[in-house]
Amino acid sequence: QSELDFHDAAKRNDLTRMELLLKKGVNINVKNNIDRTALHWAAGAGHDQAVKLLLDHGATVDDQDSFGMNALLLAAWFGHLRILRTLVNVGAKLSCENKNGLSLLLCAAQRGHVNILEFILEDLEDVWLDKPDKMQRTALHLAASCGNLEVVEFLIGSGCVHSLKDKEQNTALHLSARRGHVEVLQRIIEAVVDLDETNQEGETALHLAAEGGHFDCVKALLSGACDVNAQTNSFSNSGSLLCDLRL
Repeated sequence: QSELDFHDAAKRNDLTRMELLLKKGVNINVKNNIDRTALHWAAGAGHDQAVKLLLDHGATVDDQDSFGMNALLLAAWFGHLRILRTLVNVGAKLSCENKNGLSLLLCAAQRGHVNILEFILEDLEDVWLDKPDKMQRTALHLAASCGNLEVVEFLIGSGCVHSLKDKEQNTALHLSARRGHVEVLQRIIEAVVDLDETNQEGETALHLAAEGGHFDCVKALLSGACDVNAQTNSFSNSGSLLCDLRL
């Protein structure tokens, strides 16, 4: 029960309760049913003081929960830059990733935290901007899929490769078209990419935009002079794409 109380106190940033339980001999690194420690909760919740208290009392920095998330990844996921800096300064392992292959960079890109990305690229060494997750999705893929325009702008400005493909052979352009994120799609088009690149189903970004009924994306792709007659693997004997999709 005292271990559960300790976790709850860390979630609430209740330093007095945490100190009391530590004096009573609570295990600072005790894990719950998903292998979370008090440091996980404090870092994810953005509680700087609780994180400092835990570190001062010898909390293990790099412990992973059952999803492969550690305190550093949780800080990046939830956008807590001060905590990220604190953890880096005490020697947290920077090359960590969760069970899906999400690194610090990928967590920040997916969640839209440009300030975290700036810190990673400016302050940390040996950062591979295009390192993919286990689905072969890069930071640009994840940001495009989630509609994080500011992150997409930052990544393109930082020199990421625009044309990389994931396991399903989708580019970032495909993913933004599928989700209907027209501003992201337009920014990727401006970066000069092949609008007619196909995925493993033979689909272009235009196919995916049309399938999803994302007419603003369709218009943007047509304005960019994409191939309106592109055919997918399954539509190999069909007429034009727009007729196929009854638009």
